[in-house]
Amino acid sequence: MRKLRTLKQVAKLRAKTPLVAVLRQDTRWSSTFSLFKLYFRLRGFISADDDDLADLLLRGQPSTSWRQSWRVPKHLQKEYLALLDAQALFDALLDIRSSFSERYLLSTDANIVHSPDFEEAVVKVLDGQMATLMDDELAVVVRFKRIQRP
Repeated sequence: MRKLRTLKQVAKLRAKTPLVAVLRQDTRWSSTFSLFKLYFRLRGFISADDDDLADLLLRGQPSTSWRQSWRVPKHLQKEYLALLDAQALFDALLDIRSSFSERYLLSTDANIVHSPDFEEAVVKVLDGQMATLMDDELAVVVRFKRIQRP
C-alpha cells in the first residue's frame, strides 16, 4: 500500500477508482483487516502490467486461507478465551499458512519463546496429559502444583 501512495500511482489509481491507499498501523489488528479488505477492493483497479506494482501484487487468486487467517486475531480477542483454545487457533493458523512459523515466530522453538519446556508442560497439564510430562517439563511446573488440603 505504501507504493500506491506515490504521486504517480495515486494519479493512476484515481483515474480508475475513488479508493485510496492507506498505511497499516502496526499496533492495531483492525488496520490490518481494513488493509486486506482495501487490497482486495483495489486489486481490480491496479494494472498488473505496471512494472512498479507488479512485484507487489499477490500471485494468482488468493485462496480462502488468507481470509481464514484474518479471523484468528479476532477470535484471540474474545473475552472468555481459554489457553488451549488460543493454542488451537495458532495451530490452525500454522496449518493454513505454514510460512507463518518462520516469518511470524509462531514455531515452538522460535527465539521469542522464553521457556519452551514450561510452555509444553503447561499445555500438557491443561490438556490432562500429566503422565506424558518429561522430567525437565515436570521440574518447571512442579511449583504450581496444587496441594490437597484435608
